[in-house]
Amino acid sequence: MQCKKCGANLLETDRFCKSCGEPVSNVNPQNNQFYQQSNIQQPINNGVGNNNGTMNNTVPKKKNPVAIILMVIGGIVVGIVIIFVIIFSVVSKTSDKLVCKSDEGNITIMYNENGITGYTARGLSYDMDEQKEYAKKIGMDAYITEFNTWFSTNTSGSCTIDGKKVKSESTTNTDNTTTNKSVGDSNYGYVDVPKNWGKFYDVSGSDTLQYSYGTTYIITLDYMDDNQYTAKDYASNFMYNMQNDSSVTDVTGATVTIGKNKEYTAYQVYMYYPADAVYLVTYWFEAEDGKTHYIALEGPSDVVNYTYIPESFRLTK
Repeated sequence: MQCKKCGANLLETDRFCKSCGEPVSNVNPQNNQFYQQSNIQQPINNGVGNNNGTMNNTVPKKKNPVAIILMVIGGIVVGIVIIFVIIFSVVSKTSDKLVCKSDEGNITIMYNENGITGYTARGLSYDMDEQKEYAKKIGMDAYITEFNTWFSTNTSGSCTIDGKKVKSESTTNTDNTTTNKSVGDSNYGYVDVPKNWGKFYDVSGSDTLQYSYGTTYIITLDYMDDNQYTAKDYASNFMYNMQNDSSVTDVTGATVTIGKNKEYTAYQVYMYYPADAVYLVTYWFEAEDGKTHYIALEGPSDVVNYTYIPESFRLTK
């Protein structure tokens, strides 16, 4: 620092110039300290104080652009969810619901007199476009009955409407001219089953052809094209194994005739599974296609009402 009058060098603590005696004019009269002339500015009182009465000098932080993007995305997702809930609520209020629940998965189908309006599913797949076309083709009443049959046949659960089980067609009607349908193929042969029976898939996996009603009654078609053994050989071996199975009782055998025209001699093996309260009736016979065919019918005590199914066997549809 220099004296303004003579240009002599001064110390910051000098109050008068030692060369000419001129008073130093930039002394702070309050504390005898000097503010250096610089670009540093004193804090501005912004009116915000802390607990001890001093002023906070907080500088606003810049917002993280990533956080802003995440906030925007989150807002969009929430908006979509809200829209979906609104649409679902509107559809639900204007539609009836077929609610199907099982250990394998659940599905709810919304519908009205014009067709399927929506669905929700967990653990099960549902092609709505395809199902809408099918429902339109056969009518909603028939579709609901058929879907209920399929669900109860292929899962451990059942379907309800307004908390009430869906009514199915009678399972004991044996009038095979009006209430039955032909099922099977050219390899396994064909039989007549009630119209409300559906295709059955064994959870353990099997190459057999099976149809069922609610997993209560099951018909199985199979064949062996190994000519080394006869139908009687297969039946005898099966009967021997069942007689030595502790889970089976009342194993009996008989020779019967089956077929559309009673043209096949079949070796029947009959038994009962007490733990499951299930009867099993099996048929082993040879047909003109050179194969040994096997048919099994299982169900509760009234399974005898369906013995007409194996008796309807034929090689052509």
